[in-house]
Amino acid sequence: MANEPLGALSAYDDMWSWDLKAEKWQRQRIVGNPPCPRTEGGCTYNEKLSKTIVFAGFSPTLPTNFVETNNSFNFSYYADTFICEDSPKGLKWKQVLTRGFPTYRAQSNLFSDPATGRTFTFGGYTNSEYVPDGKHIDSRRFGDLWELKLDVPGGHFEGVDFAEEAKAGPWQRCFTCGSAGPWKRCAGSCRGRVFFCDTECQKDGWKEHKEKHKCAKT
Repeated sequence: MANEPLGALSAYDDMWSWDLKAEKWQRQRIVGNPPCPRTEGGCTYNEKLSKTIVFAGFSPTLPTNFVETNNSFNFSYYADTFICEDSPKGLKWKQVLTRGFPTYRAQSNLFSDPATGRTFTFGGYTNSEYVPDGKHIDSRRFGDLWELKLDVPGGHFEGVDFAEEAKAGPWQRCFTCGSAGPWKRCAGSCRGRVFFCDTECQKDGWKEHKEKHKCAKT
């Protein structure tokens, strides 16, 4: 559609249900805090929790701007989590706020174990043609496994170590290359105003950081 005369890239935020008896689709009007329009997001229905869970994805129309690297892209990747649950007043969206979370990505495999009710996500990708996730602006494929633990009955939230989980997030952005991750603070006189992903980026970005933030080695 993008190359057609009247075509365009679009992402949607609507939800539809299929009636098995009537054999027809019906659009659901859902209240609450819904996910913004996106595509290639992970989605699973957790039978134990009776909730639909949505994670990550990307938008082909929402721009992303990186001030540090002076880059601008027409796409955005997400790393947010939402649940859709049935309430007395009908279906309702809620956003899940987590201390640590997988990096921004699309096409992650989100699935629920029907026996235990545990929810996992595996893999996915980012394409830095749209978002820079590395020094050389390359595509990146993920092979990490994460478990979502919800603070609800049956959500396997018991025993969560908040101090340990806080170490996994929030992600920081490297001052030099713009990649996101659990990077280390600058140890200079700026008192950790910026972060670097490795020593190479620290060397490459030190001059700019020194001039911009008046940082000096201590």
